[in-house]
Amino acid sequence: MRELILLTAILAISSVASADVVINEILPYPGSDWDLNGDVSGMGDEFIELYNTGKEDVDIGNYSLRDTVYKRRPGEYVFPEGTVIPAGGFIFVVSSEGGVYLGNNGDILRLNDSSGAPVDEIGYEIAPGIDISLARIPDGGDWNVSSSPTPGEPNVQVALVRIVSLSSGETSLGLDDLPEICLGFGENTGYLKMEPGVHDLKGVDEGPVSLDLGTETRTIVFVSDVSDPVTIEDATEVPTAMTAWVRFVNLIPDSTVDVILPEGGKIWFDGDKTEVEEGGALVENVAFQDVTEYVVAYSKNTQAEVRTSETNDVIIDEELELEDGMVYTLVVIEDPETSENILLFF
Repeated sequence: MRELILLTAILAISSVASADVVINEILPYPGSDWDLNGDVSGMGDEFIELYNTGKEDVDIGNYSLRDTVYKRRPGEYVFPEGTVIPAGGFIFVVSSEGGVYLGNNGDILRLNDSSGAPVDEIGYEIAPGIDISLARIPDGGDWNVSSSPTPGEPNVQVALVRIVSLSSGETSLGLDDLPEICLGFGENTGYLKMEPGVHDLKGVDEGPVSLDLGTETRTIVFVSDVSDPVTIEDATEVPTAMTAWVRFVNLIPDSTVDVILPEGGKIWFDGDKTEVEEGGALVENVAFQDVTEYVVAYSKNTQAEVRTSETNDVIIDEELELEDGMVYTLVVIEDPETSENILLFF
């Protein structure tokens, strides 16, 4: 629903005129070295891409990109004289060179021609996430989100999947025809970018199990037994500043647990702000393989206890280190080698 609202807001104000050259992709919240300077510099790695939808080359010399909301100086980039976008071609500008910065909490970007007349613009209410771009898909078409930014190349959408091993020792896993992945207990692949659709997950002597991955979804697959993985979808949105989203998964067989805040705290649940009293429950009665809804919490270090629901015994006492704008899946599980109850962060 959040993504639908975001795209509705984009579509409402994205185009101001019919033109061959359009704003085709923007990355407001970078997490990689998109300007290729050897450093992940945050705002400097933002980029803006233009696309020539026409059948002839277009000279965009003295066209300008202007940030109309964010107000960071200089806020405008003028393309040098003689800059040409070939028919069906792309050009992109990184913020570290162009000086046009995009706000994480909303902005409006406008493209003007050499006379100063508006050609195209895009507005958004909040950046869709780290290294997630706003992109016209297909190129020159409707605005969407893309977890695979492609500055200077055709825009695409993907499915993201993360494989987590919960088996003792080292486990060899395969995904389609990709090379086998060897993971120890608690290790994961990070997000793999896949084409949306059905993919085969297999172990050395088992499988395959089919994974149906939707467009622009984020899926975590917990594997202790390849024939029976636990598959859950992550949120695709981004939390607001100064908050983090946290959910809990109970993978301790034959158990039901509560998560308690010994010192209390302020959280949001289902849109309502709640004061958890000292020793109050963050979530309750989480049965084996249950996945809770996301709880919105302040981004800070918070002490938490995992207790058995029936006997109130503390089985885990740990500090949660929560960062701004992050989405966490916390997994309560029994170490297969030591039988110790532990908490894993993903």
